[in-house]
Amino acid sequence: MKLLVRWRDAIVGELSSSDGGRTLRFRYASATGPQVSHSLPRTLDEQDGTFFANLLPEGQERERLARALGASPDSALSLLAAVGGDCAGALELLPFGETNAPPPRPDRVLTSALTISLQVDGALSTIVREGLRLSLAGAQEKVPVIVAGSDLVLPGTSSVSTHILKLPSKSFRGVIENEHFVMRVARKAGLIVPTTTLWRLPTEDVALLVDRFDRRGGRRLHQEDLCQATGRAPHEKYEADGGPTLAEIVAVLRAACARPAADIERLLRWQAFNVIVGNNDAHAKNVALVREPEIGLSPAYDLVCTRAWPALSSELALRVGGRRQAGDVDAEAWRLEARTCGVGAGLVLDLVADTCERVRAHARATAEELMDAALGKATPIRAALAHIEKQVRWSERALARAKR
Repeated sequence: MKLLVRWRDAIVGELSSSDGGRTLRFRYASATGPQVSHSLPRTLDEQDGTFFANLLPEGQERERLARALGASPDSALSLLAAVGGDCAGALELLPFGETNAPPPRPDRVLTSALTISLQVDGALSTIVREGLRLSLAGAQEKVPVIVAGSDLVLPGTSSVSTHILKLPSKSFRGVIENEHFVMRVARKAGLIVPTTTLWRLPTEDVALLVDRFDRRGGRRLHQEDLCQATGRAPHEKYEADGGPTLAEIVAVLRAACARPAADIERLLRWQAFNVIVGNNDAHAKNVALVREPEIGLSPAYDLVCTRAWPALSSELALRVGGRRQAGDVDAEAWRLEARTCGVGAGLVLDLVADTCERVRAHARATAEELMDAALGKATPIRAALAHIEKQVRWSERALARAKR
């Protein structure tokens, strides 16, 4: 089997496999067309297609998708053939013979029945059954949607989604409210983030609606996460599992971005924020490049205080100065990381201090505002706030000791 790779109106290459879809190979249609990824230079030679495996969901969602298709979860090509019509970024994956518009599929209003199916049967299993070709990477249950007044719509063939709808989790209750809170604090701490809204589903559950930064004015905009940009497989998203380090991500920004200095500063503030708020799941698939109109760091997304759940890992997805635990990330760790990244230590320490000050100034007021809101649940927000305030105090004391 082969798939055509289309970037809006142009075929930019083809994707193939010779071992049942497990190992992907990519070849550009032209050496002068748009570049799909930092890890895929423009050449007519066949290249490793691991970039495309990162477009698929992970974990239980991938298993559910495979069962719904009667395919092996290891066959990335088969799964992409089924759901690669609307992925993260601007690319569409089409079977040979579908060089023009794919068979029409109507939009689907998100009714109570569809919402129950998404939550019980799984997002992608339901999407496949409805005849839609939509995919979002990651392990969390989520679907691309269009906001149409008071309704949400699953986009059909001719429509482009505007938002991502994140569904409530049975395993981590309150994650929706937790993320909404942390994203609001992030904006006040100087990070660029998409707008998030708590959304009451037809089933009365609360989901999170997130503006898509890779969609604008009905157009798909291309993006790639840092697993894709560094040629890593999805299971290598954590540094401990062979994923990119913070310094390696900085090197990609320096090599690829139109404004590298500003983007490196934004990345380091993002990492300081993750340490301060206890977001230990800030891995390489949770940071991305947008590739149009120019290449640059994307808005920050998927920001959650994971330390609100004691059972989750206490280790940082990306280490700072080799330190695995946020409680060990002191001024010396940041100085070492600055040296490794080739950035001035004074700049980094100022960024960390400024981020601490902003989080301390806004976290409690933001939490109280959301806990008073009609859709908000107090418990997950309160748990996140308790960890954040504790970590802010520790970080500020550590910075103060370094100045003595």
